[in-house]
Amino acid sequence: MRNRKKEREHAKQEVVSYARSHKKTTVLYIVLRILVILVMIAEIFNDNWNNVFLCVLTLVLFMIPVFVDRKLHIALPNTLEVIILLFIFAAEIMGEINEYYLHYPGWDDMLHTMNGFLMAAIGFSLIDILNQNERISVQMSPAFVALVAFCFSMTVGVLWEFFEFGMDYFTHTDMQKDTILTSISSVLLNPAGRNVAVTIPIDSIVVNGETWNYGGYIDIGLYDTMSDLFVNFIGAVVFSVIGMFYIKGRGKGTFARRFIPKMKTEEEIRQTEAEDKVRREKISQSIEKEIDHLAERNNTLERLEKFDAERGNLLNSMINGQEQGVRHGGLNGPVWDLRERPGKKEGKGKKGAGKKDGAAGVDAAGEGGGHEAGGHTTGEGHVPGEGDGHEAGEGGAKGASGRNDGGDGDR
Repeated sequence: MRNRKKEREHAKQEVVSYARSHKKTTVLYIVLRILVILVMIAEIFNDNWNNVFLCVLTLVLFMIPVFVDRKLHIALPNTLEVIILLFIFAAEIMGEINEYYLHYPGWDDMLHTMNGFLMAAIGFSLIDILNQNERISVQMSPAFVALVAFCFSMTVGVLWEFFEFGMDYFTHTDMQKDTILTSISSVLLNPAGRNVAVTIPIDSIVVNGETWNYGGYIDIGLYDTMSDLFVNFIGAVVFSVIGMFYIKGRGKGTFARRFIPKMKTEEEIRQTEAEDKVRREKISQSIEKEIDHLAERNNTLERLEKFDAERGNLLNSMINGQEQGVRHGGLNGPVWDLRERPGKKEGKGKKGAGKKDGAAGVDAAGEGGGHEAGGHTTGEGHVPGEGDGHEAGEGGAKGASGRNDGGDGDR
């Protein structure tokens, strides 16, 4: 038990230290997710389900850094993780949904430049991780690692352009944005049919008998694709050069280190597993508390139902008792239990119009135990008379036997 307690305390300390070291990233992650959820709610109300899909895709892409860190055991620097999150948000939410690609012509170029830079950093880290692995005997020079990182970045850029073309071709979207050209050069325009391009200006376009006044020719995404690949090339070259110098002087540079992921050590993997263990324990504890709360609530409801049933039975028994008392007393009203109070022997009964026959208004009750019509004969023969047929005296009827003789009442 003590060892398990120590392990839990150690795991909690590791989690606290990890949260402190990733505080800024955690705050940014939460803020971006909240913004995406708010945008998604707004798009649901607008019935724009295409943008809703983009919001869901963004939330899924936000989980990539966590997946890489937890499942692949690759440590992402805070700077790289922040840039990845901002890149996803800028591309999907600001670029697509808020139409920054249309409002700001340089927005797409900026993102593709950043993509080339980041992909070169990731490709660089992959080669560098293999280069440091003791089980792999091949050692690569810094220049060769930089070349591989550059090729990796360009390959990712080309694959992305393939994806954009496929979406435009099969789903009739416009991911490859079009450009208006004021002139066109083509060998097809050569009247002699020779392989010599002929350039002609374009003032207007007629399509299906209608004139399009766009000021030129639509290139159908060619210029956009080449521009994207060119700025991707620039980002890839920049980081490849930075990475090459980083390898040559390992440990001296701090800029490149902020963008290069690394494999976790065994100690860091244990720390990650400890964090996951503590998180699972917290989730299980919260679930158990919720179950206990629901069980307690159900028990409370059962007790209330039982109490309501008992109260209903009690009320029914009281009603039945009163009805039986009325039937025995011969009255229409309820029967009240009137007991003699200490120090009061006299009854203040109304002088009723009693029947002359005293036997009809008399209930012989032994020693204070009999019923008088409309009340109890209590104490030492005290008769509180109330109701028709009750012979009431101005003073209390006294007698050892408790018999009511009518006293001085008006008969």
